[in-house]
Amino acid sequence: MSLLLPGPATRPTAQPRTGYLGEVIPMHRAFRRLAANGRSLAFGAAMAPLFIIAYVVAYPWLIDFWQATAEFWIDRLQVPGNVLRVPLELWFGYSVDRIAIEIVPGAITLQLWLTHAAVTLIVFLLTFKFVNRALPLAYALRIICALHACSLFFFFFFENAFPYEVVDHTRDFFGFTLFLHVIVAPVLLLSYYVLESSWKRQLGATLVILGYFVVALPFQLVAHAALAWLGTPLVMPVLYLAFGPFMNVLAFVALYSWVVTWGAPATD
Repeated sequence: MSLLLPGPATRPTAQPRTGYLGEVIPMHRAFRRLAANGRSLAFGAAMAPLFIIAYVVAYPWLIDFWQATAEFWIDRLQVPGNVLRVPLELWFGYSVDRIAIEIVPGAITLQLWLTHAAVTLIVFLLTFKFVNRALPLAYALRIICALHACSLFFFFFFENAFPYEVVDHTRDFFGFTLFLHVIVAPVLLLSYYVLESSWKRQLGATLVILGYFVVALPFQLVAHAALAWLGTPLVMPVLYLAFGPFMNVLAFVALYSWVVTWGAPATD
């Protein structure tokens, strides 16, 4: 039995928070200071629905701001497009307007298709020359190149089957971003308010993250419309899959990672 169950003297000493080489792994500075209390939790639980209500009330002014901003930049960039309001029926007869940009993109010619294919191949091959510290960028570019290669393949054989126009693309992107606006506060309630003890930082974090998406929305719409106009529908799948909702999710994660360290020491 002694061979199977070592005695107390032979048992390894527990060493919590140590690496495989025995080095101490300190707690991250963000978690070292996060300690929510009942008051902060109550404030966060009340603030999340209040933000949604305030957003719904402010929506008529927000959509005016988005439309005016998009029209301003469409005009300054000399992009031949129109900024439209497209109604969206929700429930019980209630509807909201969405912003969409109507543009007729250029035609996909064989020369343009070959240019896209050549640039995609060159960029893909260049990523293998990146230094090790640039590998995350290399992997991201390879994924984008793979997506664009699939797009090129589709348009080469099935161009007429592509179901989206620029107005559909911008309308759907706007709709997803609206959904993201509404869930910012509830997501922070579940992932940040329960950890943050300061109601001021809870409020500030919500304003910063939601404010970024509110301000960025018209610029994203104009950028997508202008690039679709310049690059033809060839670029629309990559724009939506790599630089649309997915990019906004990454932006949310990046902003969350920043605000969660507010008030923490600069170094461990």
